Amino acid sequence: MTRQRAPLDLREILQHLTRSERTESYASLLWRSLKEDAGLLVSQGIRNSIAGSLLVPRVVRWLIYRMTGLEIDTFKVREECRINNNHVAVGAGTSLNRACYFEGSGAVRIGRDASIGPECAFITSVHDWDADGVLSHPRYLPITIGDRVWLGARVLVLPGAVVGADAVVAAGAVVRGSLRAGGVYAGVPARWISDRVPDAANINRVAGARAGEGDTHETEA
Repeated sequence: MTRQRAPLDLREILQHLTRSERTESYASLLWRSLKEDAGLLVSQGIRNSIAGSLLVPRVVRWLIYRMTGLEIDTFKVREECRINNNHVAVGAGTSLNRACYFEGSGAVRIGRDASIGPECAFITSVHDWDADGVLSHPRYLPITIGDRVWLGARVLVLPGAVVGADAVVAAGAVVRGSLRAGGVYAGVPARWISDRVPDAANINRVAGARAGEGDTHETEA
């Protein structure tokens, strides 16, 4: 028969709190949680519920983002985006499709003239395990997306990821680490598939093949 443990009384609870070996006191943890909740209230109430509405014109949406401290330099932000991160910067000419999600407190920097597909997510928070196997409080790593990058629908970008300029990431891929400029990537995790722009030799080879489509003889490579 399993012995049931008696519930702690108030005195035992207070003793447990005072003997806690946590690096952060419960009072400071409570205060930090209250501040985080207040910040979420602003972001979700203004940026998401109001600015994210389909009824709000894109110019007004941009003004709300700017007024709430986001460095967004483009009007091309579709509805239902959830920006729960105060450190988001998006370059001029970049397009954010509908229902993109920005999480945490790590800086998310997206360059100019990029194309971000619908429901892409940018996650900046990570947790570490302590010696007792307990998850620590989150820490945040930045994300950098270069100029003219194309992210397909539902791409998940993990903390600390860097995507070089002119790269393409296929729909549904999970991005971690660094993706070099000009590459085409797909998969979980995203892996290099090809180059976005072929080299001069390939361009000439393709052009020559097209020019000789009507010929019946073979040419040397």
